[in-house]
Amino acid sequence: MSLQIQKGVGLTEVIVALVILVIAVLGFVALQVRAIEASQDAVFKTQAVHFMQSLSENIRVNNRAKANYVTNVNTYLLASSKPTATVNCNTTVCTPAQLSMFESYAIARQAAIQGLSLGVATCPGIATTTAADDRRLCIFSVWNNTTLTGTAASLNVTNCMNNNGVYVASSNCLMMESY
Repeated sequence: MSLQIQKGVGLTEVIVALVILVIAVLGFVALQVRAIEASQDAVFKTQAVHFMQSLSENIRVNNRAKANYVTNVNTYLLASSKPTATVNCNTTVCTPAQLSMFESYAIARQAAIQGLSLGVATCPGIATTTAADDRRLCIFSVWNNTTLTGTAASLNVTNCMNNNGVYVASSNCLMMESY
């Protein structure tokens, strides 16, 4: 083989090797981005469970004001300017209704600081003929592009799950039943 025919072959080999290396590096970058997204999602889910469990326990302890928790949490969720409790129950003896407002706003505010929104609704599949005190409540936590709409008394959770309690694909939410 003549030297003239071999001219530039080494450069072509280097370029092909660099293209293969770039493709491999881009694969690792995509993998790293997906790992970071999964980690962030896990953090949101862990925090959501914490806030929902706190709210559920508060409702169980102060069961006489169960309906107030629904209204207060949803009012905080849907309000453009976030309300504050009228009484500080850390320094004052509160009625059950005042305590529900204080606890609801405190938990909803802490969740919002973490990038979560909390809402409370009657669980999907519960008959409307069931007595209000006997209805299971579902606490919803949503983040990123998933939102809850409706009114303080009747929350619309269709962005999170359907009427049968099945999660909507690609929604960023969790639901916890509270008895």
